[in-house]
Amino acid sequence: MSNARTHDHGPDCNCESCGDPRSMDVLGKYLTVWIFAAMAVGVGLG
Repeated sequence: MSNARTHDHGPDCNCESCGDPRSMDVLGKYLTVWIFAAMAVGVGLG
């Protein structure tokens, strides 16, 4: 058994193993926007 305390890893969790959800890069954060923008460019060129 481990000595680590168990707790709820929610959006406000600040433990090291969870990491900071705000540290995502721009590409990952706006991935859906990038996909739709690329589709729009492809349709526009086609």
